[in-house]
Amino acid sequence: MAFSLLTKAGLTIAVVASLSVGFLGGFAGHTMIQPSPSATPPPSPVILPQPGLVACSWESEPFAGMDSADAAKLTLINACGKLRGTVTDVAIVVKGERTAYHFLLEPDAEFATMVNAQNEASHGGALMIEVLPSDSFVMPRLHVGQHLEVEGPHVTDIDHGWNEIHPAKVITAV
Repeated sequence: MAFSLLTKAGLTIAVVASLSVGFLGGFAGHTMIQPSPSATPPPSPVILPQPGLVACSWESEPFAGMDSADAAKLTLINACGKLRGTVTDVAIVVKGERTAYHFLLEPDAEFATMVNAQNEASHGGALMIEVLPSDSFVMPRLHVGQHLEVEGPHVTDIDHGWNEIHPAKVITAV
């Protein structure tokens, strides 16, 4: 009986081995069809940018460079906010060792929807623009009455309730 079990086991091993060799040999006998070197690959799909859909460079990290406690006090409306308007006030704010730059921008008519009721009540309809100390290089020399275009995250300041561009990423005199 022990002999017949060994014989059956040996036979099973032999069958499995020959099937494996045949299976692998079948793959080895096949050749893959390679495209000829002169064949041109199929064209890649062309994606055309749509007007108004081009994202800003800071869209994925609108609060980069900000203290996390300060960023937590902001509700993001649009990471790529942009407006034009007239400077109505300029202020330098010193917090400890940091100097921040704030100014108010009364939006041109086509950007009037960027303000809320608190902007109307506190700033006469102007939008607060805040520039981080690390981004102060984006600020031109400011003066009241100056017409600017400003880009940056459009947010609501939770502590004050008004809308802002904070932090301003691009400021251009227009």
